[in-house]
Amino acid sequence: MLTADDPILTGVLAQSNSDAAVRLAIWAVALVAVVIVFGVVLMLLRRTLSEEDEAPGEGLMLDDLRKLRDSGQITHEEFQRAVDSMVGRVSGPLQEGEEKNTRL
Repeated sequence: MLTADDPILTGVLAQSNSDAAVRLAIWAVALVAVVIVFGVVLMLLRRTLSEEDEAPGEGLMLDDLRKLRDSGQITHEEFQRAVDSMVGRVSGPLQEGEEKNTRL
């Protein structure tokens, strides 16, 4: 019968504990590696998305519209329509009782 003091049982338990420790260490390293890779991917994704947000779009900016109006390439009415369009895209639809304030 095997007892806790038996050298065979002690050797088997020590070997299984060291195998478990090695497997646990491997899984811990793998988990840390996955977390690091996931963090790098998120960082690159955020950087890519923020660069797209900061870059001017295909449309004209307000300063460009002012220059066109001041140089006579567009009329004041065309300028005002463009500004109204820009304000509408940024602020969304007007709520009941609100007035447009697009005097520029």
